[in-house]
This record gives sequence, structure tokens and C-alpha cells, in this order.
Amino acid sequence: MTNTQQALHEAQQHQQAGRLPEARRAFLDVLKAPSQPPIVLAQIGLSLFRLGYPADAERAFQTAVSLFPDDSAAHHNLGSFYSMRHQHVRAELSYRRATVLDPDDPDTRCALGTCLSSQGH
Repeated sequence: MTNTQQALHEAQQHQQAGRLPEARRAFLDVLKAPSQPPIVLAQIGLSLFRLGYPADAERAFQTAVSLFPDDSAAHHNLGSFYSMRHQHVRAELSYRRATVLDPDDPDTRCALGTCLSSQGH
């Protein structure tokens, strides 16, 4: 197990045990480590959102998009975050970018449709 995997595992253990401040610190430490793959950044973002730290979660999702601008899943995850926050215009932009990058992804196309419907389109 790599150091990053170990740190992520420890953060998840804190989360499961209900030690929320420790979990937040541990997730943010993993987020600071260089060259995290998009899936790890998505896990961190989702965990931070569930812990009640939406600003930190947004930073994780934004980091994934910044580091991996051609990764459709990173844009999809950011769109999902914005949808959960009822920021539908921002979600639409992220989903549209993800659709450009992977036009055959049915999940993103469905998410974009739902997002547009939420806006009355």
C-alpha cells in the first residue's frame, strides 16, 4: 500500500468512526499530496461533502478538473457536486464539458438532461 493509499485509508477510518475533524484533516492532507489520480480526488471530494465541508469538497473536485482537464469523469463529478448544491448553471457547464470529452457516456448525458430539466429547459 502506498503512502497515499494508507493516508486515504486512515482518513476513511476516521470518517467511519465519527471522528469528523480528524477525518477532514486527513482528507485535506491527502489532497495536498502531489499528483493524486482523479478517482482519489473524487473520493476525497465526496467524503468531505458528506462530512459537511462543501467548500473543501469543491476544492477537491476543482483540483481534479484543474489537474486533469481532459478527464470527463472529473468534470462529471464536479457537475454532480454542483447539482447536489442546487447550482444548476454551474452543473450544466461541467456536464457539457464532460459530454464534449466523452459524448457516448450515458451517465453524463442523463445527468445533463436532469440538470437542464431542473432549470426548466
